[in-house]
Amino acid sequence: MTSTAPVANWDGVHGGIQSCRPAFVERTARQLGRLIAQLPETLAVPTAMQTIADWLAQSLDAQVLVTTPDRALAAAPPAAGEHMARAILPQMMDIRSPDNPHTYLTALAPGSTTVLAVASPEPLDEHDERLIAHAAKLLGLVDQARRGIEAAATAAATVGAVVQLLRDGEHMKAGKIMKVAGLPTDLLDSALARVFIIDTPPARRDSTLQRIETATATGRALVTADPDDERRCLVIHPVAPRQTETVTDTLTQLLAQLGPDATLGGSGVHAVDRIGLAYQEALRALRMAGRQPTTTKHSTLADLLPQEDAQNWARELLAPILSLDESERDLLFKDLPVILRCRQKVAADQLHVHRNTISNRLARTERLLNTDLTRRADQAALLLALEVLQRVPDITKLTPVPDDAEAAPTLHALLQSPAAIAWAESLLSPVAQDKYPLLETATVWLGCDAHSGRAASELGISENTVRKYLRRLGEHTGGDLQSLDGVRDLLYAMEILRHSSTRSTTAATSLTFAA
Repeated sequence: MTSTAPVANWDGVHGGIQSCRPAFVERTARQLGRLIAQLPETLAVPTAMQTIADWLAQSLDAQVLVTTPDRALAAAPPAAGEHMARAILPQMMDIRSPDNPHTYLTALAPGSTTVLAVASPEPLDEHDERLIAHAAKLLGLVDQARRGIEAAATAAATVGAVVQLLRDGEHMKAGKIMKVAGLPTDLLDSALARVFIIDTPPARRDSTLQRIETATATGRALVTADPDDERRCLVIHPVAPRQTETVTDTLTQLLAQLGPDATLGGSGVHAVDRIGLAYQEALRALRMAGRQPTTTKHSTLADLLPQEDAQNWARELLAPILSLDESERDLLFKDLPVILRCRQKVAADQLHVHRNTISNRLARTERLLNTDLTRRADQAALLLALEVLQRVPDITKLTPVPDDAEAAPTLHALLQSPAAIAWAESLLSPVAQDKYPLLETATVWLGCDAHSGRAASELGISENTVRKYLRRLGEHTGGDLQSLDGVRDLLYAMEILRHSSTRSTTAATSLTFAA
């Protein structure tokens, strides 16, 4: 570098430069400290990006815009977005715009399409450019949090829409959305599902949802907030053939951790196209659980029976199956619930066997138990016994006859437990208040083995009227009277209340397996 200035003019230049260095460092530290102070305690605060943009505009006396190719995220002053739009390059690169030497563009992160743009009336110095770079990094963290929140909100909205479609019986539409959204399709691959509802204080629902999602991650369940109530979380869990109740156990354990102000209700196993009825059943179980001395789950009748006596009854009933060799015994125990609940073709698809195999296993079971599995009452008792033994930690250790060799209790005696009576009262109390003779219709319909035509003949009314009454009955009880679970619950609830109030036996819905 050459200069024509007198040498005297250069005296003290070095000292002046050295004295400016501490001031420059102090200014930089002060500015960075003020920049960091603009960050909130949580990056997810919606105003965080605008707060940083406002401070940067004031510090540089410039216009500031944070934008994506689609929309502006923050602008300071508010009109900056409109004024600066023409100056921003389509390419999101860390360069100055050749159209305006005082416009500075910086991507918030490598590869990011979100850009920080600063337009200044005067050229900015090196210190100001460094400040813009630091601000861009902080804005990048805020933008990352924003994207995470939006993605989570989108996912939650998608799951909510899927659950609503399932509740409305639109399982085909729900499946299409799940595939497009990339949601786990285990529910589509299974014809059966259970619904669980967890009730918790509104202030804790979001955290409860997160805990449920974490706890059920391996169960591939759909978890969402209930749009009908700010206290409730919904879980829809696909039930695969020969599957153990891992999600039920997981939710029960989680309930204990949530404390006494949380309650859990669960449905029985229902077809995927009947999730709405499963939801009503879970809701009824939830209301029952709220009246129990503790908040432990009582989701099905099998949970409400005295367990030791119920297991003795089930072991005696299923003794011929328990006496089989291990492979055949385990096969029947795992497959029979699916066979009983589903039509033979659906059961064959679920169990990946030929339809004739399903017929053969049903015939084999009938011969072993000396029963008629075309009758709903016999099907219901068998299904209940299987559910009771599913709660045994190690079914392989069960013997056909109780070890104490005492007479096993009858099913009639089991159904008179206080918890079972409370369950029946809760189930049927809305029915008794209906203006139509629903209980009378149900008694005759069950006595006719759930045949609407035969019931209509006995009642002297049309078959359409019987079906109308049954629909109203299902609405009151929240049960699916076209499924074995729904018929079983109605059958036993009416049996419980009839015997608890009259202490007499009625033949109309006698239980074949009660003796």
